[in-house]
Amino acid sequence: MAKILLLSPPYVELYGDLKKAAGRYFPLGLGYIASYLMKYGGHEVQLYEPEAQGLTMHRIQEVVREFQPDIVGITCSTANFTRAIEMAQLCRNNSRAKIIIGGVHVSAIPEYVMSEYADWIDCVVVGEGEITMLELVEAYQRNSDIGDIEGIVYNKKDKIVRNACRPYIEDLDSIPFPARHLIPQHLFFPNMHNARYRNCLTILTSRGCPFNCSFCAARIVSGTRYRMHSAEYVLEEMQMLKKDYNARQLLITDDTFTINHPRLEKICKGMIDKKLNLKWFCFAQVTTVNREMLSLMKKAGCYSIGFGLESSDEEILRKMGKPISPARSKETVKIANQIGLKTQAFYILGSSGETRTQMAETIKFSQEVDSTLAFYNMLVPFPGTKDFDFYFSSVPLKSINWEKFVAIGEDCVLKNAEVSGQEIENLISKANIKYYANPRKIINLLFHIRTLYEFKNYLMGGIALFRQLAKWSREKSDTNDSNIVAYEKESCNICGSDDYTIVYHSNVGLTNPSIEDYTSTANKYSVYNNIVKCKKCGLVYMNPRDVGVIELYKDVVDNAYLETWPERAETFNDHLKVIAKYKPDGMLLDIGCYAGIFLDEAQKRGYQVAGIEASTWASNYAREKTGATIINASCNEKQFFATGEFDVVTLWDVVEHLDNPSLCFSNIYNYLKREGIVVVTTHDIGSVFARIMGKRYPWLMRFHLYHFTPKTLSALLLKNGFEVVHTEFYSKKFSLSYLLSRVGIKARGALFRRIVLPVNTGDMFMLIAKKII
Repeated sequence: MAKILLLSPPYVELYGDLKKAAGRYFPLGLGYIASYLMKYGGHEVQLYEPEAQGLTMHRIQEVVREFQPDIVGITCSTANFTRAIEMAQLCRNNSRAKIIIGGVHVSAIPEYVMSEYADWIDCVVVGEGEITMLELVEAYQRNSDIGDIEGIVYNKKDKIVRNACRPYIEDLDSIPFPARHLIPQHLFFPNMHNARYRNCLTILTSRGCPFNCSFCAARIVSGTRYRMHSAEYVLEEMQMLKKDYNARQLLITDDTFTINHPRLEKICKGMIDKKLNLKWFCFAQVTTVNREMLSLMKKAGCYSIGFGLESSDEEILRKMGKPISPARSKETVKIANQIGLKTQAFYILGSSGETRTQMAETIKFSQEVDSTLAFYNMLVPFPGTKDFDFYFSSVPLKSINWEKFVAIGEDCVLKNAEVSGQEIENLISKANIKYYANPRKIINLLFHIRTLYEFKNYLMGGIALFRQLAKWSREKSDTNDSNIVAYEKESCNICGSDDYTIVYHSNVGLTNPSIEDYTSTANKYSVYNNIVKCKKCGLVYMNPRDVGVIELYKDVVDNAYLETWPERAETFNDHLKVIAKYKPDGMLLDIGCYAGIFLDEAQKRGYQVAGIEASTWASNYAREKTGATIINASCNEKQFFATGEFDVVTLWDVVEHLDNPSLCFSNIYNYLKREGIVVVTTHDIGSVFARIMGKRYPWLMRFHLYHFTPKTLSALLLKNGFEVVHTEFYSKKFSLSYLLSRVGIKARGALFRRIVLPVNTGDMFMLIAKKII
């Protein structure tokens, strides 16, 4: 019996702003493989979906070390392929397991994957994985040759070997139900536009699609011959889902559920006879349904149906390989609407040779179709499709950023298209606004809502959609800004990527600004040319950095800061109560300690304290106030204290000012004892205030080289050896005397200090992270 670990890499974060509308789905493919291995091989299997289970890479590493699998199986699509390779590296470095990778992406380009990543993977499974995985596991267990195993690509004596293709499984009923019991099913939920009930599960009733669409990669794994589970198998699985998992809703994930009418009729009548009372969604091709069949489906619980209409242009449809006509599309949706189904129509913009006029006609056509929901997608030419060959045939695979290949993503990936990616994004933005700003469409959508859960999800999904539309609008504005000047790129401090989007631009830059220039409230001053957002990890940062901000602080003399002592002391006391839950006493180092307000409060609670402060005036004041060791320097300069000296290191609103946060956290890692913690606070660029202020927000944060969210700061900490154990949001408050002092008005006295206004550049958050050993 072998120990087998199956992993599904993260995906949802790649949706960008649309991730809020994305669901979490049980990985059915791995679920089938797991159940097959257990039933026919008697093997011990663990299955993880880290995104749904909230597992960090550090936790996955612990799983690998604890379980010590003999075999690791990793699935991937195109967009999360890079993360799949990262998982493979992690498994290789922490176990002796054979590492096997499969899924649609690697099945399309297996020789390339094997040749590029042979250090991390032992074998690529091409196509369906159940039988292949079982044979591979048994061969590896026996230490025997894998040369006769069909459907694999592997490295043999530095040569890439591709074995014969494996025939597709004809008797699908021989495959046990997916091993859903390996992951708690309550962790999964549907996309917001399909969310009627919280207890919603996915089910796959067939494999293969007889249609040959130029953009679809499904046939790479499942083939073009339509193969089905029997109606009896499907009904038994549905009954099991209702009984064992309290399912109230199903998402039928077949490419086209409605091809075989006799089977479809059996399933629908069975659901009615057995009184399953399940609501369900499925995809259908407009030529595979009629009024009678749609009526029966509705009686059986179907409440929503999705149609891939793609285009209104017959020539484009022909190029796509879609055997449908615009007239038939319109008629089928009309019938489904009349029956009372919530209809979903999907359109693709950017097909080979498609002009802007043809795209505009498709958008106009979508209004006439009058589906309940309309989805406008940029073409994503996945590897293995005809569209990929058209757009990327001359592009080296190694140069492609696969993470951009998201079906409903933020960025257009098309190369040499008839219409630019920016124009396609703009067309989609306008199409969504026109469609969903129509009062009649809104009323129609509200008419189909049956539960509070459904209403809440539509509301959240709508917000996510319009955030994405606003982002596209901002990017278009930035791209067209004639004032943008040439500048030298700086890489992202988290992931090292040079691929970013400009989120704010100023054509004024100061090469050597004085501190008066720097702290001036006049908008004519700027210490940056651009604020950018990393497309890979989402970090927002100043680019380029014309000046080292910490260096400027050395000359700061800010007596007005002391006016905030009572308010800040109160805030710090609140933070200390939280810190005490993790470290109630010990040695504490405050980086950027300024005048020592926090150190003073920490001493009162029994901590032994020290500090690092760039401002000469502030470090002297803190030293005199607390009697502690205060180093007058930047934390990036060198390591000033002994390794393992401190239990706690704190950075209060400091990390956003650092030239190189990774260097600072590297020093902090050394400062801390084995069980030490680091505490960091900063402004949340993702806060409500930041989103409302939009492009004006950076002006209010002109001191900052970095603009963090809890996610990006957590990623930075993890990169440097820390795992976040506590996240807390709060609002920092300033007294009226402090605010008036910032505009040149001296307002001393207790009254002005007691009037505290919750006014600031955005909400704050605090992260507490432990040192990873």
